[in-house]
Amino acid sequence: MDVGELINAGLRDYERAIELLDRGDYYDAAEKAWNAIESFRKAFLVALGVPYQKARTVSYGLPLFGRLMRALGLKKLLRRYEWFDYKLHIMGFYERLTLEDEIEFIIRRYVEPWLNRMKNVILKLRGVNISDVLEIYDKSIRLRQEVLRKSSELMEINNELAKIIHAFALRIRSRLTE
Repeated sequence: MDVGELINAGLRDYERAIELLDRGDYYDAAEKAWNAIESFRKAFLVALGVPYQKARTVSYGLPLFGRLMRALGLKKLLRRYEWFDYKLHIMGFYERLTLEDEIEFIIRRYVEPWLNRMKNVILKLRGVNISDVLEIYDKSIRLRQEVLRKSSELMEINNELAKIIHAFALRIRSRLTE
């Protein structure tokens, strides 16, 4: 998907969220609003040259989004994104703990202005080349994966060592009590 498609998908999802609110379907409205927000997060990354397949992931795209937003001085937009994630996505749609009137208030009062600000940012950043950033970020991801594999390998070795030490101790403990 390209930037325009992602923005349009986000706007359609926001309109659908409003329709769902009008019908009293608050929790599905929360999820649609969240989908709109996520489409704009992905559009932000794609606008900067991040391939869509990477931008859409939580493990790759989400940490990069946070780093870039902070670096660009867009901390308020990032905090609002995180608030939406918590109130609409996690506590709203999944846990159904955000109250219905609060979901409606958040969607009607805060989501559209956030989308508009993000759209403005996305359009200003469209075409900026961050390939040097992505090169180092990809290297960091690969190294993190390698460290996790090695950490798992180390844990297995330590478990094996603990078993061998335990078996050793059982064999020779009697010598110590003689």
